[in-house]
Amino acid sequence: MRRISTNMPNQDFQNSMSIRNNRLNSLKTGISSQSKISDLRNDPIAAAHSTRLKSNIRQIDRFDRNIAHSQSKYAIAEGFMASGIDIMQRLKELNVQASQGTYNKDDLKIMASEVDQLLGELISIANGRDSDGSTIFSGEKTNLEPFEVLTGHVEGKDGVSITEVNYVGSLSNNKVEISENTFIKDNFPGNEVFWAENQSIFSSVNGSTYVATENSDISINGVKIKITEGDNVHTIIDKINKSDVAVKASLDPVYNSLVLNTTSPHQLMIEESGNSLEKLGILAPNHLAPPNNYSNSSKVSGGSLFDSVIKLRDNLLKGDVDAIGSQNLGQMELAYNNLISAQAELGSLSERLYIKSDSLALNKENYSNFNSQLTDIDMTKAIVEMNMLEYAQKASFQIAGKMFKTSLMDFIR
Repeated sequence: MRRISTNMPNQDFQNSMSIRNNRLNSLKTGISSQSKISDLRNDPIAAAHSTRLKSNIRQIDRFDRNIAHSQSKYAIAEGFMASGIDIMQRLKELNVQASQGTYNKDDLKIMASEVDQLLGELISIANGRDSDGSTIFSGEKTNLEPFEVLTGHVEGKDGVSITEVNYVGSLSNNKVEISENTFIKDNFPGNEVFWAENQSIFSSVNGSTYVATENSDISINGVKIKITEGDNVHTIIDKINKSDVAVKASLDPVYNSLVLNTTSPHQLMIEESGNSLEKLGILAPNHLAPPNNYSNSSKVSGGSLFDSVIKLRDNLLKGDVDAIGSQNLGQMELAYNNLISAQAELGSLSERLYIKSDSLALNKENYSNFNSQLTDIDMTKAIVEMNMLEYAQKASFQIAGKMFKTSLMDFIR
């Protein structure tokens, strides 16, 4: 029940003006922010949808940054690989010419000098860095040069020359997220890219009676394989072959020793927390960092691209045409093909990034449009309504001024 009094019209007017002012302020806020949701109470459902959409858009922006960074690294890596392929093409030409037997030893030494210079350039390419100063082909160890050079005296050549090139990076791949739970590798380990042959490790230890005495882990190329107490050599072989690693394990039928063969050209990097592979004759007990931890009694075969070039140079210096034609030609072809394959993989990954980038751009546009429909204010409608409210407010004040005139009695009360 409302109380009838002379102050009632004044209160009604103030309440009405307060409602109109709140609506006017809400419109002005919406026009300035270009959003019709200035408070969650305006439209709770639309506000909730908008929050999720904005979160998706921010996530897409993060994926876009990851893709752009990877594309930049891919472009630099592709340039290095292309330069390496050009050098390998020249080395193949020299190899074919030298294998024909039409050049004398002095000519072969001249060729060896060029091969030596090309070897140095290949090492420079393999140790190349991106715009951030990070090495491209060092796996996770992006702060150091992946290939370590050893020098010494070589038969038939004066001075000091490169005698050995060792990989000191890691075989692990950095991965970046390019969409929800989708990852792509961000680097290319050098002992995959600059490798020539499949690598094999032949143990000389009879493992037919071996049984693991403790639980331990084996890590092959960064992939962990759990060894359980009681596992015999056949169980260990089965676990290696079922793991996600490009290695095939087997038992030598003659010596019953463990044999590891890579299924693609790369260097094996093996570590373990126990002593299973040590007992099986694959690893040495010195616990050195891979790949310098192979057992001295094991036989390791399969070399890098640099090994192939060094052997070619040395055979040219010796004038050994038979070895140049029989051994070096095959090794150089394998190294060249592996580098071509690495470039092809890089191209495939790069194309995938472009496709993913286009897909994310389309999703972002759709999310933005949907969010705009939910939250954007109709500027024309809002401005017209604001003008009408301002006009009505002005008219109300004029009428109120005539209706509620003050008198001496107002001050006495």
